[in-house]
Amino acid sequence: TGGAFRGSAADINDLREVVGTVRTPTGEDAAAYWNVVEVDGVVESSLSVLSGGFAANAINNLGEIVGQTYDASGNAVAVYWPTPASAAIELPLLPGYDVSRPTSINNNGLICGYMSVSGQQEEQTNIAVVWRVTFSNGVPVIGDPVDLPGGSDGGFAAAVNDNDASGVAQVVGAQHSTWTPLLWEVQSLPDGSLYVSPNPQVIDADVEAFALGINNSGLICGRAEFDAVVWSSGETSFLDRPRKGRNKVPRAWARDISDNGIIVGDAGEYYEPRACFWDGVTGSLTYLDDYLEPDSPQLGLNRAEAVNAFGDIVGDGWACLLYT
Repeated sequence: TGGAFRGSAADINDLREVVGTVRTPTGEDAAAYWNVVEVDGVVESSLSVLSGGFAANAINNLGEIVGQTYDASGNAVAVYWPTPASAAIELPLLPGYDVSRPTSINNNGLICGYMSVSGQQEEQTNIAVVWRVTFSNGVPVIGDPVDLPGGSDGGFAAAVNDNDASGVAQVVGAQHSTWTPLLWEVQSLPDGSLYVSPNPQVIDADVEAFALGINNSGLICGRAEFDAVVWSSGETSFLDRPRKGRNKVPRAWARDISDNGIIVGDAGEYYEPRACFWDGVTGSLTYLDDYLEPDSPQLGLNRAEAVNAFGDIVGDGWACLLYT
């Protein structure tokens, strides 16, 4: 719709608002927002191209969106949209860094992501960071970014859950060069600043892994070498991945986990992944394209990126509503 084609959905909130990227007829990428509604059992969506960005990466339940744009030097930098109708606002950078990417925003305005230095390898220069958005007389105020301890030398923050009653949220990610999955506790203080616990928690010291998603119960999902995993209370659960026979799955990633325990990601060959989900830690791996008709134009779904509290799933190159 709207003259755009070929889209990728990156996130969905509990109001069925979806964000991602579309390729315009001129061959450029643009940040995208879809409003999804169901009328008489038929799912419909309307597309809006966001102002001033080439990708939208995450949306919270208040409709706040984070993504990326190109700055005056041509570097990809993080931006924030207070609403889908707003202009993009660039998020500040730490000194010495000129590239940034936000990955998640919670319902309290806490944004996580990472920064790096242009022209250098991400594994060497990435650092995990957080930003906080507050409002003064209805105007958004974005505080200076805070780097996360232990999240340098290839570190990144992948996901954040909502603040608890004390204003504390959990941020998960990894130290890339050592494949160490990490959890940070970040408190939003009344004066608008952030307090980050100085000692990040190593989620699992026994495997090389990345933490990629977290829900409001503190369940964490991610990948450990070739397996999709969930961490809970210090315990590691390896999700279903058939290892033998004609249905053998060589690798799997868990990318997001809903508050009711639906886990989404992808599985299969590295260069030919298939979008999938697990219905809880003990659930079997199910491919999303199993729900499509044999002649569906969506066959070949690559990756499930996000799932909301109601089990609506979105992903790469498509938007699929599986649970309602």
